[in-house]
Amino acid sequence: QYASTCNYAVWLRPQDGWLGKGVAASGAVATRLGLSGVPVAAETVALLTIIELVRTTGARVHLCRLSSAAGVALLRAAKAEGLPITADVSINSLHLTDVDIGFFNPAMRLTPPLRQGSDRDALRAALADGTIDALVSDHTPVEGDAKQLPFGEAEPGATGLELLLSLALKWGADSGLALPAALARVTSDPVRVLGDALGSLASSAGKLVVG
Repeated sequence: QYASTCNYAVWLRPQDGWLGKGVAASGAVATRLGLSGVPVAAETVALLTIIELVRTTGARVHLCRLSSAAGVALLRAAKAEGLPITADVSINSLHLTDVDIGFFNPAMRLTPPLRQGSDRDALRAALADGTIDALVSDHTPVEGDAKQLPFGEAEPGATGLELLLSLALKWGADSGLALPAALARVTSDPVRVLGDALGSLASSAGKLVVG
């Protein structure tokens, strides 16, 4: 309510703390590897709560790093209702799936966890049609020692900033988008999501500043 009164946007990552305690997305891969699972419900339960709060308070909310097809469906319905909600997706969820965990590769221990191919396809389509507003690097560097551990004990995270542009362009080409449309998801669209949060930077947006 406070955020709504002050016209602030609230940034939230939709994951239920209780359901999200696992280390890999629930599914055949996690079952085969014996890894504790994070069900899609960990995202959708949190999303349903957030959407109802937006509906009640009118506060603007930005959803960080959607990871599932079910989450995309809820977002699309909320936007169709006219609720002030925006969302982003990480390059990891856009290009990788749980199959990439391979044989307990700790580099693939990420938050949110990598999900199935159908989830990745839904995320790609939603980013292309504008249901998801922005593509992010989810740049979360992890010390080498924290990754050289069994999968379940490895710290989640990966570098992504250096890959953002090339993977955004690859997604755009794969999706048949024109270059300006693909670039918009990592440039002008995130600016639109930020809105007033840019503050004094807004006056120089889109300009080359010397100094």
